[in-house]
Amino acid sequence: MSLKTRWVRRATLWSTALVVMGCDGGCDMEGFAEVPYPEEHIDKTVPVSAEVRLSSHGLSFMASEVPNLIGAVQEGGLSFCVPPSDTGDFQVCHEESQCDDGSVGCQLDLSVEHASLSPRPPSGLDASVTVGNVAFTLPVEGDLPVIGDFSCWLDVYRVGGSRGDAAQIPARIPVGFAVDELSPFNDLRVDVGEIEANVNGVYYAARGRESSNFKCSGLVSLAASVLDTTIKRLISDQLNAAVQEAVTGQVCQVCGDGEPACGAGASCGEVSGTQVCVYDANQKCVPRMLGMEGAIELGALIGEFSSGDIADIFMTGRLADRAVADTGLSLAARAGFQPETYETCVPVDPTTRPSLAPITPSPTINSDVKPDGTPFMFGLALSQRALQHLFWSVWSSGGLCASVGSAQVDMLSTGTIAGLVPSLSVFSTRDAPMRIQLAPQQAPEVVLGANVVRTEGGDRVVEEGLLTLDWKDVDLHMYGFVQERDTRLFTLRTDIELPIAVTIDDQGQLFAVLGDIEGALKNIRVLNDELLEGDAQALIDLLPTLMGFALPALTEALADPIDLPEFVGYRLLLDDDDITGIDNNEYLGLFADLEFVGSEPSAGLMSVVGSDVLKSKVLVTQEEGNAPQVRLELDVQATESGMPVAGDVYEYAYRLNGGVWQLAGVGPNLVITDPMLRLEGDHKVELRARAMREGARWQSVPTEHRVSVHYSAPKLKLAWGERAALVQVDSASALQALEMRVRWLNARGEGAWSAWGPVREIAEVEGHEALEVEVRDEVGRSTRSTLAARGQALGQDDGGEGDDGCATTSGSGGPGALLLMVGLLVLARLRRRVAGAVAVVALLGLTVGCSDDAGQACASECAGNESCVEGACVPLSCESSADCPEGYCEGGQCLAGCSEPADCSQECGVGEFATCGEGNQCVCESFCAEGCGESQYCCQQTNSCTEFPNWCADVTCEPGYAPEVTNMGSSDPVACEVTGGSCECVKLPPIPVGYFGGYTSMDSQGDLVAASAFNLRYQDLMVGVARGGLDLEWMFVDGVPTRGRIRGDVDGPRGGRTDGGDRVGTHTALAIDEDEVVHVFYRDEDAQVLKYARGVESAGSWEFETSVLDESGDAGLSTAVLREGNVLHLFYVARTEEGGSELRYREVPADGALDALVDVTPQVLHQGVSAPVEGLEAHPPVVALHVQPRQIGDRIFLSFFDSVAGRASWMWRDAQGQWGGVQQHGEATGVYTSLVPDEADQVHAAYMKVDQMALAYRAPGGAEELVVDGIRDTVGGWTDAPIGDDVTIFRAEDGSVRLFFQDATNHRLMTATRAAAGGWDVETLAGSLESGTAAHGFFTRAMVWPEGGWLVADMKIDTQVDPAVGEVVLRVVQ
Repeated sequence: MSLKTRWVRRATLWSTALVVMGCDGGCDMEGFAEVPYPEEHIDKTVPVSAEVRLSSHGLSFMASEVPNLIGAVQEGGLSFCVPPSDTGDFQVCHEESQCDDGSVGCQLDLSVEHASLSPRPPSGLDASVTVGNVAFTLPVEGDLPVIGDFSCWLDVYRVGGSRGDAAQIPARIPVGFAVDELSPFNDLRVDVGEIEANVNGVYYAARGRESSNFKCSGLVSLAASVLDTTIKRLISDQLNAAVQEAVTGQVCQVCGDGEPACGAGASCGEVSGTQVCVYDANQKCVPRMLGMEGAIELGALIGEFSSGDIADIFMTGRLADRAVADTGLSLAARAGFQPETYETCVPVDPTTRPSLAPITPSPTINSDVKPDGTPFMFGLALSQRALQHLFWSVWSSGGLCASVGSAQVDMLSTGTIAGLVPSLSVFSTRDAPMRIQLAPQQAPEVVLGANVVRTEGGDRVVEEGLLTLDWKDVDLHMYGFVQERDTRLFTLRTDIELPIAVTIDDQGQLFAVLGDIEGALKNIRVLNDELLEGDAQALIDLLPTLMGFALPALTEALADPIDLPEFVGYRLLLDDDDITGIDNNEYLGLFADLEFVGSEPSAGLMSVVGSDVLKSKVLVTQEEGNAPQVRLELDVQATESGMPVAGDVYEYAYRLNGGVWQLAGVGPNLVITDPMLRLEGDHKVELRARAMREGARWQSVPTEHRVSVHYSAPKLKLAWGERAALVQVDSASALQALEMRVRWLNARGEGAWSAWGPVREIAEVEGHEALEVEVRDEVGRSTRSTLAARGQALGQDDGGEGDDGCATTSGSGGPGALLLMVGLLVLARLRRRVAGAVAVVALLGLTVGCSDDAGQACASECAGNESCVEGACVPLSCESSADCPEGYCEGGQCLAGCSEPADCSQECGVGEFATCGEGNQCVCESFCAEGCGESQYCCQQTNSCTEFPNWCADVTCEPGYAPEVTNMGSSDPVACEVTGGSCECVKLPPIPVGYFGGYTSMDSQGDLVAASAFNLRYQDLMVGVARGGLDLEWMFVDGVPTRGRIRGDVDGPRGGRTDGGDRVGTHTALAIDEDEVVHVFYRDEDAQVLKYARGVESAGSWEFETSVLDESGDAGLSTAVLREGNVLHLFYVARTEEGGSELRYREVPADGALDALVDVTPQVLHQGVSAPVEGLEAHPPVVALHVQPRQIGDRIFLSFFDSVAGRASWMWRDAQGQWGGVQQHGEATGVYTSLVPDEADQVHAAYMKVDQMALAYRAPGGAEELVVDGIRDTVGGWTDAPIGDDVTIFRAEDGSVRLFFQDATNHRLMTATRAAAGGWDVETLAGSLESGTAAHGFFTRAMVWPEGGWLVADMKIDTQVDPAVGEVVLRVVQ
């Protein structure tokens, strides 16, 4: 997975960098245009949005850095060229002198010996410097009275010293900071005053150059005052000029060639040798904007993640509003953000933007110490409200309406997601592209915090982020290319509370680590899931995985380190705790020390941290009904400078697939349970390490490691080839790691398995009903699939006759019981076979003898509580327990005490038994006291519930019937026997038809209406017919296997067979001829050929015969047919080799023999070649999609969308049967395009405009009209999505226009009407904007209805009923 944008990174930096640095030389960066911030939006700026502070500690440090500062603003430092000077009597540095740069003058190389910076309240600084190295020689020449002509060297040096001794010049430079009173932004103006230089310590002496030393020494004596004034002023003036020239262009707005014009009330003039803007009112220079301003071009930055139009954001960030000098220097900044337009992908209400009131200065940043009391040099306070304005502007500009799809993330496909959302596979017949459309209903809030990470066991967690993204009602619309369109499958709405910590790596860069993404998702709601059945929890479980895709599109900058901006040539040095929320988290505070960029990095930036992955293991667990849980275990080793380290404890951060960084815990054993790991396939894991000691920094160059996640069983498809069954396996395992076994099944589904072997083709074995294949991977995960045998008629029969199923009755007997097994009706009807039956009549009797001898002695000694009476032991009579030798008295009899149930023998009531109860007393309890189930009876011998016999155990039924127990029988609980049960063979219920309606086509003739469609469940061709109405009776026409196990009613759909056959029935085109014969042209997806089915009605039933029409290339795409008399004009597309495709045409006689149609060569009307498709294919890049032929008098008008050229196209066939050339629309149109000619053969066009999320119409020579846009504001949320799938246009004689189309986001069937005078009326025909209603509009088709109006067909999907319904619906629309 690769995510390629960096735009949020820049957006985040802008809000920080703008207050600490300007864009000297231009802000040249991708996605940013330097333009003035519009003055009409000054009211959208916030005073004191941020503050920068140079503390007293920082001023002391910067004083020592004055030489470096001078070098930063004045190339060469205090080395400069003194131009020639002429007083009239003599000249200094005349034209014969030359500076280092080649110009005429004298080279002076001075230095700074000492400097200090002192605050000058209320808003100034005094820079005191001592200029050294004042020891140089100047050429002087002239003509003075007494001396005459002279040419001398003038040596300048220290008073009291000798030639060559350097003098020092103390100087003070006053710098004032103030709010410019004429600036509309309250810009900060910086005024650098005259340098106060004390040159009294400078001395000079003259010596001969071309004149004698005597004359030159006299020059000093005679012209002392003139020389003293001239030379000392020259030095002072040069220092002043050097400073003023250096700073004027830095603090004043530059004008002139190549620069923007001065604003109102100012004109261009020269100040200190620089062309700058000067106020007309006070002749002061216009202050330069110190910061940055321009337009953030979010569309360019987001690039491939953009979901539509994104407005540029005008922004400004400039020093303004406030300047205070106390112990240090504090300067405020003003920030403003304003979208050029408010985009429609979010519900913008400008009144909801954050407050624009001035912000109170930060108390913490306006001091000299951090919150912990330690000093800092440089401080920055960025207000929370400024960040809020930035995020609100990005949101309202459409910048957060990101779209992430298969093009960016190859794991994002219907095949991958269907593994987690099973019902998705109902619609997706192939692995197709998916995309996540982010539609935030509200602008995100930003909460500042302490930036704290803590340890929990072996885990490291973000306890409190520097930033916490608090975002309510974020909608993730999941779109998939299913049913030949990009349609919304479901929506997940969530609140996000995501903490983000910021830390430092070993290169001094900032990088962010996110808190627990799964835990950040709150209040998850499932919306718009009307296409899916019962998968709400699966969708909720899926959200963290989807958010793993979506967040990088918004925060991918957080995945890479962020370079801290420099402060006037100084790098910022800080640790993790130097970035934190301050002043009750109203400001983001940054505290840093400073280091000159030309010096060696500090010790903390010298060590290079690394890490190695020693071992990895992927563990997957999954509870039934829940999403799989994937656990990645890593054994890691930290390194420094390439060598393993021991002793220190290291923590780790990770990111998956180029996403965002998260904390992984404490090494050396890491456990990662990221939701993104739930997606099967290869994942790239990157790690950063950091020692858990004070001052340690993170590894800057991540360590990469790859792991493979695989937990699903192999996916298996079977299809018949020419001589064998072909086996297609989709598995993450290597082919050589898979094993396969096969078995051939009889009609009862029985057969012996082969031994396990390699995956291979399977030679056909005759005499069987079906082939079953099982494939397993190296860990034992297996999948089975069944393929019906071929070559046998549907439902073989054994010649028997009959109307009912077979039945048996059976029983079992015991003592005193009669077992009667009687009756067996042997029957067999056509296409039914009985495997066997038995009829037995049996009578068994058993008599039990008894003795009537009386007075007989007892056979054994009676117990102590019993006496022998007439040969039997009976209980003794008693009045109380005292009368009983043993036991106790109850009911006038002595009863024995007990220790186990066998000790108890008293008589109990019916259904009761004696047992040993509490207190060792015998009691009577009910058998099976807790009751038995419906299929059980109570066996008193064991006091347990016993299952009734399976009366159907030995019963075999013919195909289409199943044994069913019709009588459970009668149970004898005492004998534990059951008799009288029975089993019958009953007809199986019809198999479910499944969803059908894809690739619909329809026609009518007289009172006959017919439609063709593709069955999604079985992937067969279906045809529905109706007479005198629109209630179609559907039948399976092609694709049903002729052999295979029967699992339903043989008289029902598909003859009761559920096994897959050939995948046929896509791209259908149907016509009814004058004899009411139904003709269907369609595609065989397995063979990639064009097929033809012809149906004739006889005695109320329909019989179809089929044939292959074109097997040249990959044929049968975009099929369309037009009937003209007895001729069927057939159009279809075929792919050829090397990316080519052809629009083919042929005439098919309605009554022609099928076998005579096979070898006819079609005419190629249009052809082209497209580039190969990378990744998953959506709309195929062929020369014709959505082909629509129309009869115009005795001519044919054919329109289509050329997917190669990206243009709506059309062509004519004249009355003589000749086709003209292809004509194309002048502008690019969407894939869904429909054209119709008027009486003058001028073409009217209706088409989807994806870039504007709208359906458009253009009349010949007219302007484009938007029929309807994709903006929807409902209780389910705000959306802005493309609209106009399957559009078809009609034009009436009065000039009115009618459109029929689908809204694929809200699943509605819609129509739009335009009167001849103009104006559109849009109406919903079926479906609703409310979530949870039936989905409509798939494969919308419309035709003129002979009785008036239009006959409109669409596929309806209703998952709110049980069972769910997917079917074609016809309606007449007036």
